Amino acid sequence: MTSPLPTLLPARALTHADRELETAVRACLENLARPRDFTTARDDPLPRRAAADLAGRFAAQCSGGRARLAPYRTREHPWVEIVRELHDRLAAEEAKFWAIARGTADV
Repeated sequence: MTSPLPTLLPARALTHADRELETAVRACLENLARPRDFTTARDDPLPRRAAADLAGRFAAQCSGGRARLAPYRTREHPWVEIVRELHDRLAAEEAKFWAIARGTADV
């Protein structure tokens, strides 16, 4: 898998923080790419309570990704715009899943 981040520094010049940032971004992109399905194996809709539990887990995954990216949002770094965009996407997904979990939005 290639890095979603621009190649700005030679590999040997990457700092520990650069590698941590790249790992965090990669994990968040993989999280967003996962299918979010609220159906059973037979494509029947999940019962309301099971869907709410699943939505809560999805929201928690997004929250964890946001927490992992948060320290990099305000730093002076060439990749800060990518981090901010990804953080905002995770926030939107998290809000959507929390609404489903609380029953204020439909699946």
